Amino acid sequence: AMSEVLELTVVGLAGNVVAELCLEPEQQNTVGVKRLIHEAAPAALPRWQRLLVGGRLLEDSDSLASVTADPAAASGAGGAPPRLVVQLVVSAEPRDLVQKDPHVVAQAALAFEALAAGA
Repeated sequence: AMSEVLELTVVGLAGNVVAELCLEPEQQNTVGVKRLIHEAAPAALPRWQRLLVGGRLLEDSDSLASVTADPAAASGAGGAPPRLVVQLVVSAEPRDLVQKDPHVVAQAALAFEALAAGA
């Protein structure tokens, strides 16, 4: 049953949809999800992402199988693949912002702007 594709909806703090992802089994871990979110929203650097499922913070070592095993977290209607809703919180690392790298600072500004714009 592990060979299933997992559908993932990533939402921002405002409830806006940041990304709709379809995960192959090898991507069904926190690091894989962060990479895909970064592709969908380039300003959200993987190391800045905090992912929450049902209020629980996903650690980078977590596989999504451990989360989707909780029936409350994933709901697949009938034969539909399970769909998981993940909340994305972007928190820039202060050390990234004080590096005086204008590119990084601009990216951070974009990240927060993009997330705020979703409201």
